[in-house]
Amino acid sequence: MNLKNVIYISILIFLPVFISGKIKKYKLQNNINHSPKVVSQIVDGVTVQKLELSIMESKDIFGEQNGIKINNNFQPILFSIKNDSKQTIKMDYDDIDLDILNSNNIAKTLHKNILLRSFIYVSSYSGYLVIAFPLALAFAMGAAAPDPPFWAPVPIFLLSILACVLPVAIVSNVYDLKSYNDSLNKNFAINTICENTTINIAPGEEILKLIFLDSEDYDGTFNIEIKDQNNKKLKFELLK
Repeated sequence: MNLKNVIYISILIFLPVFISGKIKKYKLQNNINHSPKVVSQIVDGVTVQKLELSIMESKDIFGEQNGIKINNNFQPILFSIKNDSKQTIKMDYDDIDLDILNSNNIAKTLHKNILLRSFIYVSSYSGYLVIAFPLALAFAMGAAAPDPPFWAPVPIFLLSILACVLPVAIVSNVYDLKSYNDSLNKNFAINTICENTTINIAPGEEILKLIFLDSEDYDGTFNIEIKDQNNKKLKFELLK
């Protein structure tokens, strides 16, 4: 095998891998921070704050498109509980007097459709394939010669796209979409409160959680009960 063939084979192997490695990956934005625009109430050293997220605040937390989609269909509420008392307090899911929507279902509404997006992704290569395939066939015989001519890298490169780049790109795209959806599910599970959940908050600690409500049913009232170690109920009513 002469030096030219070695160079051409190297191009065939490594260039598609390099190109496929540059595919953009989806990342879920997760930037939940305190906001000064909150309604708060303090009872026995325990502070509860709530913030009804506007579309701009939803964009900051969920990302541009997801923020718009969430606020168009639901009312997201960010709430915090800060324990400045001297004993551990706890809150159960049922202690929030609201019809909380299932966060898993909310996350699913934001999932990227893997089959549809993969089809669109493949279709975006169709223009390149229409050009690449006939050119590759026309020059393949010459490129395979023992002493290939100067134009041999062209068909080899085109064939490498057909043989390597596209399949790798499709697999990578599907993997990225699935990773995005899985990351979204995990992110929602961490930052929301789920059914049958009990949260214990030690003295000096603070929690920050998200819940989602039906926009049409929510009247702006946020009622919650928190229990201390003696099961004394601390009642909070935060109005709009």
